[in-house]
Amino acid sequence: MNNSSFQLDIVLTENGEIFNPIEIGMTSFIIKIICCSIGIPLNISSTVAMARLRRLHRKPRNFFLLGIILSYLSFFIIPIMELIYWGIYPDESLCHAYVAVIALPQGLLLVNMLLALVDRYLAINHPLLHREKMTNRLACCLVVTCWILTTFLFKFMYIVGLDILRCEILLLQVKTATDSVHYSYLDPVYGDE
Repeated sequence: MNNSSFQLDIVLTENGEIFNPIEIGMTSFIIKIICCSIGIPLNISSTVAMARLRRLHRKPRNFFLLGIILSYLSFFIIPIMELIYWGIYPDESLCHAYVAVIALPQGLLLVNMLLALVDRYLAINHPLLHREKMTNRLACCLVVTCWILTTFLFKFMYIVGLDILRCEILLLQVKTATDSVHYSYLDPVYGDE
């Protein structure tokens, strides 16, 4: 695969310019500022409280909870990047970073919730085995390893170099996204008419 694409394959705006994925309006800007200013301090305060209380240090399940909280905190990376791009630093490198991290917070949250679910399942159904085998070190290693694997799997195409980070959205991506929305949401609702 080469790094060139036909101009006809790139999504254009009404003015004929190349569509940029980081495009936010004033309402979206205000909502993102409010959410970031409320959500980031709340998540950080709960993380600090978990890290500072001694009684929470002894339980491996708190590492899974900490992973979930940090996943929620990573959700703020994308709006902060959009706000920086929109207001301060509209550069191509920031757009590439935006494209690189776009789906990661959702994947990390899903993996951390699955880890916490499996931990609670084992603690309830096999309490003796869980108490013996699950240590703080194992819980921490599981969370970190799963974060690294999730990041690698989600961004495999970019890491290996099979695809390039670009700020344009290709027509194929738009068609794939609209088809997936159509088939997953509209067909079960309306069926074959």
